Amino acid sequence: AEVNPGGQGLSIYKSCSYSQYLDLKQQRQEAREIEYQKNADKAAKLQSFVDRFGASATKASAAQSRVKQLEKMQQQGLLDTPVAQRRFRPRLTLPDPPSAAHE
Repeated sequence: AEVNPGGQGLSIYKSCSYSQYLDLKQQRQEAREIEYQKNADKAAKLQSFVDRFGASATKASAAQSRVKQLEKMQQQGLLDTPVAQRRFRPRLTLPDPPSAAHE
């Protein structure tokens, strides 16, 4: 198992070799990036609609609906950029050794 970036749960890799693990990890990262790009494109289209028809009396309710969709996407974190996974490097801090003087 591996902790997902941003603390969003665990990714479980069952019965796979290290090379398969690396392949799956790369595929999952690419899938996150593709999903983010789709969401960003959708948000851009919604914002474009709001910008064009926000002041129009005939399309004001539709524009308001698009604004709510954008806000919902932001609240759900769909517009947050995917975090690239970094390799975990533990830090070990040891106290200074005792002096070697024999008294």
